[in-house]
Amino acid sequence: MRSDDGVGGPGSLSKRHATLVAGEATRNALALMPYCFITSALVGPIICLAGPDSTHRLYGLLLALCNAAVCILGLCYGLWRSRRRANARGASLADLRRDRAAVVAFSAACGLVWFWIPVLLFPGAGANGRLMIACTCAGMICTSLALVAVPLAQRALALPLIAGFFLALVLTGERQLVALGTLLVIYGLFVVGAAKQLERLFLRYRRLRYEFLDQTSTVQLLLGHPETGHGSLLWETGADGCLLNVNERLATALGVRRSQLEGLPLPTLLMASAEDDAHARLTACLADRVAFRNLAGPVGIAASPDRSVSGITAGSFPPTPGPEVPRTWSFTGRPVFEGGGEFAGFRGVATDITQTREAARRASHRTRHDSLTGLLNRYGFSDRLRLALHALGRNGTPFALLIVDLDDFSAVNEAYGYGTGDRILKTMAARLRSACDATAILARHGGDQFMILVEAADVDIVDDLSRRLLASLAEPVLVGDERVVCSASIGVCLAPLAGDTIDSLLEAADLALARARRDGGQSVCFYEPRLRLLVEEQRSLLADLRRAVARHAFGVEYQPIVDTQTLALRGFEALLRWHRPGYGPVPPDRFIRVAEEAGLICELGAWVLEQACREAVSWPSRVRVAVNVSVSQLESPGFARQVASILSKVGLEPSRLELEITESIFMDANASSFGVLESLRELGVGIALDDFGCGFSSLGFLRGFSFSKLKMDTTFVREMGIDRRAHAVVSAIVNLAAELGVAVTAEGVETPQQLSILRQMGCTQAQGFLFSRPMQPAAIPPLLDQIGGEMALSPAPDAVLGEPPETQPGARFSFGAGRGD
Repeated sequence: MRSDDGVGGPGSLSKRHATLVAGEATRNALALMPYCFITSALVGPIICLAGPDSTHRLYGLLLALCNAAVCILGLCYGLWRSRRRANARGASLADLRRDRAAVVAFSAACGLVWFWIPVLLFPGAGANGRLMIACTCAGMICTSLALVAVPLAQRALALPLIAGFFLALVLTGERQLVALGTLLVIYGLFVVGAAKQLERLFLRYRRLRYEFLDQTSTVQLLLGHPETGHGSLLWETGADGCLLNVNERLATALGVRRSQLEGLPLPTLLMASAEDDAHARLTACLADRVAFRNLAGPVGIAASPDRSVSGITAGSFPPTPGPEVPRTWSFTGRPVFEGGGEFAGFRGVATDITQTREAARRASHRTRHDSLTGLLNRYGFSDRLRLALHALGRNGTPFALLIVDLDDFSAVNEAYGYGTGDRILKTMAARLRSACDATAILARHGGDQFMILVEAADVDIVDDLSRRLLASLAEPVLVGDERVVCSASIGVCLAPLAGDTIDSLLEAADLALARARRDGGQSVCFYEPRLRLLVEEQRSLLADLRRAVARHAFGVEYQPIVDTQTLALRGFEALLRWHRPGYGPVPPDRFIRVAEEAGLICELGAWVLEQACREAVSWPSRVRVAVNVSVSQLESPGFARQVASILSKVGLEPSRLELEITESIFMDANASSFGVLESLRELGVGIALDDFGCGFSSLGFLRGFSFSKLKMDTTFVREMGIDRRAHAVVSAIVNLAAELGVAVTAEGVETPQQLSILRQMGCTQAQGFLFSRPMQPAAIPPLLDQIGGEMALSPAPDAVLGEPPETQPGARFSFGAGRGD
């Protein structure tokens, strides 16, 4: 950039910097020009009117008027341009040239006036006048330094003044004045040279300042770009959005020459694709002149319609991380405005984030997929489910959600170990994939549950798929030399019938799955609105049950157990009852199941046990009390100590307590439960095996554990008079008990004919409506007083012969601990 021009010169400054420097210099000159002209306007009339003698005052008046006119015009122009700059966003290059020309023109006009002041006034002035003119001219020469920002303007003012004063001194012909004029020329030229050097210093200062500002802007970009480092590339565009001042590193990174990149629109560095809108967003940001950050996309160069880009293709880039995988760059930039507010283009950084993006993709895959099966996990499946809901709302496309749960898979883990369990889960996941079509979306919901999303599905399609899934999962899995069979339960809900949110759909599918489990597993259940009502009812029941357990708001009834031969009273079975406020009596099989699922059965069972023992203390010593116990109680820590503590607390002999357990213990209980039974038997408590013959096969355990009693289920007793197979089963159980040397009790005896058959078979004890219905504790003392010392009961006169017990009031319900009759 030439120091004598400064606007668009070919110097070392870039075009943008040259414009900025020239603009600042012109603004400084316009800002200081009024002070220079005001000074000239003030001193001019004084010297023109007071300096010369009376014969030259006319010249002085004319010169004063010319000086005033020039100064006033210069001031008006400066004020006008200042107002224009305040209202405009910035000054163009043409405006800067016009302003600089105006400054030079007014300076030259002022210098021309001051050229004639000494020439016309100095010869006719006296000694004092000449001294005044000489001093004033010297001062005006120094005043020209105010225009040093525009050197041509400074010279236009100073050189005419120096020439005029030197000419005036020479015209006098006096040797000393000629010498003085020579000295003045020397000093004046020094001032002009000093102004030249000051202008160079100011130019260098301005250049360094703008370079510093650019570096500061670059540092701010780098600091605000977390992925930048030594591989970050600087770029710059003009106001038209095309690259300029391309550095060698950027060209090398793209594998092209600098000249090929100069003038290319910045967005052409990014590939335009339907999957990635980075190209479109970058184009929009450049058009709107707004800053952007971390616009990332695949790098590629496309030729502009009006520009040939020979040799610049995606294939010329450096090698990519994988086959046919384009490199990914991130662009950050901000608009740049010149000092006057004129838009000059963009500056920014580009960073190769290919490895970072690939690492992020792998991390995203890990966070969205299950590491064991390779299926989507809960988080990833939620995203796909959310997209399906968007499609449902936008296009009305229905879909189905299935939750597949492996039945009792925890038993597989316990039997074969978690390593084998994981291998089976991978096998099941593979079977699910093969049974579903390619459009289905599968995920592992956690543990042994899987989820499947089937788009554009109806009931028939989903039902057929569910049947195929059940059949595939039920095929045996070979574990070593053993074949393991796993069944599954499937809950299905259809959108939008079951809901239109993720939570509502998951809840609906869970409700359907819970119903499939209650149906025994290896089944499919579709969601119905009534399932939600059942759940709400179950929740209400559970809330009331919790309150009842906390307040001990239950009752215990007792049903007699008699000797079949003598009808002597042998004991009572304690039966739990619950009168739910606002609903009335609740069947035991209903609230006992809820108590077991909610973890309330241990607390409830302990209360029933203590109540029954406390009541039995007041009975004759030969009368025992039987209490049902659940598997959960047997597995609870310290159950044997709890029983011993209750017996000691109420003062009941252990031999008078009989604990009844069902055959389900042989499937549900662990090895420690049988240790608890041994401890109870050593304590003296009797252990009865309830509902013998109707549940799981327990014959093997009869050899390993000595029960004190077997209790036959009501079903066999009721049908033994009409079904020979039931008669044979009862006879076999009685004979088995006799061989084992234990008592056997027949439950549900309703008729004298049933009692007669049991007597003939040799059954030792009986229990049922033939003798008595379950009674309140207050009815037991009168009963004991009535039967007296023989302790013999007569068949109840109101027994309904031949009528099934469940049709009679107070019919027996047998389910878990504390069951009722």
